[in-house]
Amino acid sequence: MRLSLGWKAALVAAAFLLLWLGHFVIAAISVRQTEVFAVHIDEAGKLRMYSQRIAFLVEGCSNGQLASDDAESCRARIRQALERYAASLASVRSISTRLLLPRDRDAVHEALDALEEGAAFYRSAAAAALEPGDEWRAARDYVLQHADAMPERAEALVRALVAGQIRVQRLRDRTNDVLQGVGLALLIAVVAIGRRQVLRPVREITRLAQRAGRGDYSGRVDYRSGDEIGALVLAFNQSNARTQRLIEELAAGRAAARRAEQEADSLLESAADGIVISGPDGRILRVNREAERIFGYSREQLLGAPVEMLIPRRSRSRHRDYRAAYVDSAIPRVMGTISKITGLRSDGSEVPLEITLSSVRLDEQLRVIAVVRDVTERERAEADRRRLLAILDATPDMIAIFTPDRKLCYLNPAGRELLGLGPQDPVEQHAIDALLAPSAQQLIAHFDEGGRLTHVSAIARDISERRQYEAQLLHRATHDQLTGLANRALFRDRLTQAVYHAERSGRLVALAFIDLDDFKQINDSLGHAAGDALLQEIAARLRRHLRKGDTRARLGGDEFAVILEDLGRPDDALVVVDGLMRELQRPMMLGQREIVVTTSIGISIYPRDAATVDELLVHADAAMYQAKAAGRNNYRLYGAPAPMTSPL
Repeated sequence: MRLSLGWKAALVAAAFLLLWLGHFVIAAISVRQTEVFAVHIDEAGKLRMYSQRIAFLVEGCSNGQLASDDAESCRARIRQALERYAASLASVRSISTRLLLPRDRDAVHEALDALEEGAAFYRSAAAAALEPGDEWRAARDYVLQHADAMPERAEALVRALVAGQIRVQRLRDRTNDVLQGVGLALLIAVVAIGRRQVLRPVREITRLAQRAGRGDYSGRVDYRSGDEIGALVLAFNQSNARTQRLIEELAAGRAAARRAEQEADSLLESAADGIVISGPDGRILRVNREAERIFGYSREQLLGAPVEMLIPRRSRSRHRDYRAAYVDSAIPRVMGTISKITGLRSDGSEVPLEITLSSVRLDEQLRVIAVVRDVTERERAEADRRRLLAILDATPDMIAIFTPDRKLCYLNPAGRELLGLGPQDPVEQHAIDALLAPSAQQLIAHFDEGGRLTHVSAIARDISERRQYEAQLLHRATHDQLTGLANRALFRDRLTQAVYHAERSGRLVALAFIDLDDFKQINDSLGHAAGDALLQEIAARLRRHLRKGDTRARLGGDEFAVILEDLGRPDDALVVVDGLMRELQRPMMLGQREIVVTTSIGISIYPRDAATVDELLVHADAAMYQAKAAGRNNYRLYGAPAPMTSPL
């Protein structure tokens, strides 16, 4: 448990009191010891003096005085000296030696014992010397012989007492020195502790208090104690900490307020719309850059001016009444969504506006915030949109907008007509596929800011009739008008493709030239109509008999050609040609007459008989003339030794 300053002071005072008491005790003991020592020395001196006096009296009286009239007086003086010696010896024995050190007490007691032992014989001898008779001489001689020994023993007692006194005095001196050292150390400790635990923290508190007076509350006193100084330091540190925390909180609040103000200013200045803040009296208090741009005034011109300055004169009175009613109600509302709001620029021109009003109270002061949007571009865009819609409604092309999953979002009247939809029918449930199939179109992709496809616009035109017409033209250009078979141009193109595929696949291509025998006679005898009917029937039989992928062509007049592709060997072509001849030889009806037509066929094989298309054509034509030369109604393979005749 830590002590308070009162207890510490009491302990220090008690320590100094004990030191003073020690000094007092030592001083008292010293005085008492000095008094005892003086008595000891005085009595020891008396013993020495009385022993010498006794010897002197014994010697003097023994020289004849004891036999004279003065003998009694001499004996009296000796008895008196003996009594005084005995009294001094008793006095020395009675004086306490407990203030001496143990060894000195022993030395004094030994000296006393020796002195008493010698004194007993000495006194007996001296007493015997007082009596007349023969023994007094012996007693006298003993006394005289020991006259020097007795003072010497008294002197030994004195030396023992002096030595004991010196050693005790030294002990007292050392004790005093120790006590003084302890007192000095205690004083130094008190000063040091007082400096460390009182003066230093008080100075530190004073210094930090001065810093706190200058606004710096960050200082702390490093002192921990349970006393009043410790409590003071703790209170000071806590006070500084609380004050610093409050200052930091206030600074953080001010910083947050500044940041909020800066953010508000930044938001205000970066707003896409104009912002005009006014008081309840209609005076402009604050504007942003966009408001300056919209109205054409500088910020200095706008601040403090009435907001009616920004309203055309014809509308100012109404606006003033509206503003007064708004200030009374202070309900946010939008101006310009139903009726057009017009603003007045500094150059006198008017600008269409959309205004949103809101209110806020700052320090119990009402502020009216007007968010002003210049809708000039929007109205221009709206007008452009209406014109564009009029164009889209009038265009014969289909215009549609659809999502990436092909769902329609917009469809103009031409597109609605293609789908059979009325003007009000929804288009969302329809897909774009139904419109793009019979039409030529141009697609435009629309992406958002993240690069993701959001919509696709399509401009399309119904080209089904044109495609039919183009298909008819293409068919006429590539097909024989009478038979519908491929003409010479298409035939040559098909043959070139067949040769190319055969070259890549390693298969064979057979080319068969077919010529009708005696067709001119049929044409002359039965007429051109009958001849045309014959040619159409031949074409029909070619279609029925040959494979779907085989090319059939009329090269002109009564000449036909067939391209047989993907053959494994030349005999495969002969099997097909043989069957074809059988098919063509079957009787047919021309009007009321039944006729039989024979053919001559020449065959060439790629790549066996030719390396090019032209060679293949020439060789097939040559084989056909060889078949005719051989008597007609047969077919000839190019390079074969003899024609091949149908069994019919």
